[in-house]
Amino acid sequence: MRRHFMAAVLLVTSAAAVTAQQRSLREQARDQDVTLVIHNEYSPAKFETIASEADTIVIGVVGFGRTFLGDNDRQLFTDYQISIKQVLKRAQSPGLVDGGKLTVRRWGGARSMEGHNVVAEENDFAAFDISGTYVLFLQSVPGESFYYVAYGPQGAFRITDDMVTQVSTKFGNWNRERGPMTTTAFVGEIRRAMRVSR
Repeated sequence: MRRHFMAAVLLVTSAAAVTAQQRSLREQARDQDVTLVIHNEYSPAKFETIASEADTIVIGVVGFGRTFLGDNDRQLFTDYQISIKQVLKRAQSPGLVDGGKLTVRRWGGARSMEGHNVVAEENDFAAFDISGTYVLFLQSVPGESFYYVAYGPQGAFRITDDMVTQVSTKFGNWNRERGPMTTTAFVGEIRRAMRVSR
């Protein structure tokens, strides 16, 4: 599966950063609160590329997020439940429908371990706002029930007061080149991009 980034490097904000990286998050949390910054390097992508390579595009409202430890106990992930307002593109038919739900898996999250707080956040891709409305360009995972956001923060757009902006400020170029636009106009841009890519 294409994830569109190079290897992540976790930076631990403590005096013993190098030593801490060799210990699991649970071991680190026995001593103190832990804050991590996940540095993912994404390939910059044009809007048309994101739209064509995403196999699923939805407008949805973010519900609860469940944060859990990765297999090596050195990474946090969060599964967000998304309530679908509108399906703009789907991987298969009939597949997802308006009013349905899907799960988006993200790097990072926050949880309590060993009596301390552990927080991890991806650079340029803040945690989703619970109850926030987003346009999400997604990639399904064969054999799994969750999705990833295509091209990381470049594939997530926040809707606020009916205006759409790209979440990414570092990797994305939408806000600089096209600026915020209404939801209706943005959906039109998605449909145009999908026609061009055929």
